[in-house]
Amino acid sequence: MNAKTNVARLLLWLLLALPVATQAQFTYRAVSGKITITGYSGFDGEVIIPDTIDGLPVTRISAQTFSGNRNLISVAIGNNVTSIDNNGFFLCYNLMRITIPSGVTSIGNNAFGLCALTEVIIPNSVASIGGGAFANCNNLTSVTIPNGVTSLGVGVFQNCSNQTNIIIGNAVTNINYYTFYGCTSLKSINVTELNSIYSSADGILFNKRQDTLIQCPWGWSGTYTIPNSVTTIRVQSFAQCRSLTAITTPNTVTNMGDAIFQYCTGLVHATITAPVTNMGENIFQGCSSLTSFRIPNTVTSIGYVDFQNCSSLTNVTIGNGVTFIEPQAFQGCVSLNGIYFAGDAPTFGSDVFSGVSNAKVYRLPEAKGWGATFASLPVVTWKPSVQPGNTAFGVKAGQFGFNVTGNSGLTFVVEAITDLAQPVWTPVSTNTLAAGTAYFSDPQWQNYPARLYRLRMP
Repeated sequence: MNAKTNVARLLLWLLLALPVATQAQFTYRAVSGKITITGYSGFDGEVIIPDTIDGLPVTRISAQTFSGNRNLISVAIGNNVTSIDNNGFFLCYNLMRITIPSGVTSIGNNAFGLCALTEVIIPNSVASIGGGAFANCNNLTSVTIPNGVTSLGVGVFQNCSNQTNIIIGNAVTNINYYTFYGCTSLKSINVTELNSIYSSADGILFNKRQDTLIQCPWGWSGTYTIPNSVTTIRVQSFAQCRSLTAITTPNTVTNMGDAIFQYCTGLVHATITAPVTNMGENIFQGCSSLTSFRIPNTVTSIGYVDFQNCSSLTNVTIGNGVTFIEPQAFQGCVSLNGIYFAGDAPTFGSDVFSGVSNAKVYRLPEAKGWGATFASLPVVTWKPSVQPGNTAFGVKAGQFGFNVTGNSGLTFVVEAITDLAQPVWTPVSTNTLAAGTAYFSDPQWQNYPARLYRLRMP
């Protein structure tokens, strides 16, 4: 066998092995001089969709054309295609690479759902991306929505669990909670400056004026202080942010939607300041690391299951503006031992403290409407007392301090102020009365020419 024969056989083998689909493997129909591909019967891993068939331009990939094809690894779409219809490549579990040409204007619902795509470049020609178009593409890590896209369907990137960042182009006008639902690694949502509806700061999504906080990405971690420009926190805006550890709202916020911090399982500290009047429902549901919380006096009601299953919550202080507690608000708060009411007894719904067995309800001496129990929990008068006349009062071991007495197990906060004309009280320490007494000392007392102290509920 000579060398020419070997070369010929090698070339023949390469041609046979080349995984390129032939036109015969496609089913299609011609309408108004254009081809729509309706099916694919081949088994190739790498497919090229031609520019033309029978001399006519291929402009459309019909619904479910490649759906469920597990052989596909790579697809290059022809340059004349303008539309990829619903479920076009849905359930192509092994499809890792897709080339979308610059003429495509629409990507249908679930078009690439449950594919293995590692990267996707969406051309500027695309104007709309349907619901779930890239849902469950767990290998995607980064996506840019180009400036031509105006519409994003519900759940476009839902459950893309390895996606770390997203760039939103100039023209997008609709983003909702489910757009990035289940994107557990998403740390940053960034919006281009020319977008007239949305903006971003620190990877968090806002409206253009940044007076409404819309969404924090699920993978955001650490502590966060909401900017002073914000007046409204949108429904579910921080929900499922499991690595968020602390949150502080400014005194500009007046409205908080439902389920804002729902299932933020890493959230330990939360500070909500007045003048918030509406806290919505499900606010802290499932925040299993939250240890304490203080509801400001401006809030008038505690919503349905607001603190349900906050299993680490040990104490909560309820402002004097609360008149109603909705059902199951504190259900499953098994570590709760102190509920501190700053006002009169509110009314309450069913199972408010279901599963709470060791807690006491503390009320102020002057408050009205209280009995011996509240929602089956014992009621105790909160009345700690500073003891100025004993030997513990004054400077001891270089620190100023005093004893406080009261009901055993009662918790109180010592606050200090230096100028009564400008009454800004600062918390110094939180203490619990063990066996009915506790000693407070202030290591910073020498840093002030004068300092006054008071006791408040935690």
